[in-house]
Amino acid sequence: MVVYRLMQDEFPKCPICSSTENYELSGIVGKYAQCRGCKAKWQLSIKNEKILSLRLHELPKDGSGLYRMTDAKAPLFTLIGMTLPTDSWKNLKLEKEIDWDLLSRSVSSDALKAAITEKGEKLLHQWSGARGIPGVKVVKGNTVRTLAVEPGILILSNQKLRWLAQRTVSKGFLKKDTTLLVVYEIPLLDIQGISGQTGDSSNWQMSKNISVVDKNGENSFGLQYAFLELFKPMVENAIEIRRKEIDAEKKRE
Repeated sequence: MVVYRLMQDEFPKCPICSSTENYELSGIVGKYAQCRGCKAKWQLSIKNEKILSLRLHELPKDGSGLYRMTDAKAPLFTLIGMTLPTDSWKNLKLEKEIDWDLLSRSVSSDALKAAITEKGEKLLHQWSGARGIPGVKVVKGNTVRTLAVEPGILILSNQKLRWLAQRTVSKGFLKKDTTLLVVYEIPLLDIQGISGQTGDSSNWQMSKNISVVDKNGENSFGLQYAFLELFKPMVENAIEIRRKEIDAEKKRE
C-alpha cells in the first residue's frame, strides 16, 4: 500500500486525463500503476519511498494518445517507452486534438505517386504491413479455406482507406524493382466496425492485427505501429471530418 499512497500523493489526478478514479497497481511490489479512467499505464521508479520517474508503458485507451502535447508539439504516443521525471508528467498538457500535420508526414513519396486523389482529398497517414486475402482451394475433394498474405501499405485519407499492394517487377538478370499499386479502397462512410490488438512499450514496433468491416465484409491487416487505441480513434476522427465536409457541401448547394 506504500506505493499506492505515493502515487496518490504525487498524482491525485491522472497526468493524462485528470481523472480522480485512482490507480490499479500491478507487478512485483507495485511496479506498474494504471489509471482507472483512461487506462494509461506507467512503470514506476521508486527510491527511498519517493517516486523519481514514470515510464509510459501503455497508451491511454480513450484516443488521447493522438493528442498533441503543448510543449513538445508532438502527439502523446511519441512518449511510449520513455522515462520522464515526475515534474514532467505533472506539467504535461494536451491540446485535445489530433496532430494531423505531423501524422501526414508519414505518407511516403512512393505512396503519393501511386495514389490518385480526388478533389479535396488529403492523405493523412500510412501504415506498412500486409493484407490477408481469403480464398478457397480443393484438397482431395474437400474445399479448404486459404489466406494469402500480400505486403503493402494502408493509407488513410479524409475520404477513404486505400490498400497499396507491393509488387516486385523484374528488371533484368538479378535486378528487381518494387512498386505500389492501389488494389482496394474502403470509403470511410462504408466502415461499419474496427477491431484489433492493443499493446505496450515492449511490442510497440511489432505488427498488430487490425480488422476493418465494411459493407463487403471483413478486411484483415497486419500493420506496424497500429495499436487499436491509435488506429481506431484515428479512423473515427477521419470519418467525422468526412461527414462535416459532406454537410458543408450540402449547405453550399
